[in-house]
Amino acid sequence: MKHELFQGEAFLNALKAKYEVTENDCREFSSFSKKGLHFQAKSYEFGNIGHYCILTMSGMLGLMKMETLVFSVYGKDVPLFNIDSVTVFKQRTQLMEFYDTRLNDSAESAMIPYFKIKERDNDLPDYISGEHWYDSILLPCSYGKKAKGKDARLIQSSEDYFGAYLDELKQAKECDVNKKKEKNRAFAEGLLNNGGPAVDQITKLFGKEFAETLILDIMYGVK
Repeated sequence: MKHELFQGEAFLNALKAKYEVTENDCREFSSFSKKGLHFQAKSYEFGNIGHYCILTMSGMLGLMKMETLVFSVYGKDVPLFNIDSVTVFKQRTQLMEFYDTRLNDSAESAMIPYFKIKERDNDLPDYISGEHWYDSILLPCSYGKKAKGKDARLIQSSEDYFGAYLDELKQAKECDVNKKKEKNRAFAEGLLNNGGPAVDQITKLFGKEFAETLILDIMYGVK
């Protein structure tokens, strides 16, 4: 996989190699802008088991760029998986976060590959995010680093997390789609109700109704 600054399209191609992928109509959410911030969104269903969203943002005349990737799986009993990549003045923040939306406890052995990648990057500075409402369901194998001049390593770690997630998807048990979507929806609604930097910014710029549809429908596929 080629080391691109952002990886949404490369990960989409990897999904297409393993699953049947159908693109959703993102309507006005495909591209929207305000006050120098430019957003683009695409979303897909893959293998009748999951929803995948690519949300990008650029601002500050291109000096700030962000990509958020959401894997909201509803046909297999795996955690909800978000990847966030942010570059500001050549400093990259890389987050790979797992939220426990599982219906049943799964074998902790599924987390081992992620812990190995985390341990490999112990020398890189941690991203300190503070306290959040979702901390109780944020799995300990999640990853957060912030460094300048380390793009290649951070991108590689993101690719390795994604590869391990594909392996986990392949091995995971099928589950009740409606119950799993309810768990994923509870998380997405938590973002709306409890807020966060990105959610608050989008709500302030475009309004609550716009933010609700973007998050529930486009990003997490649960509306």
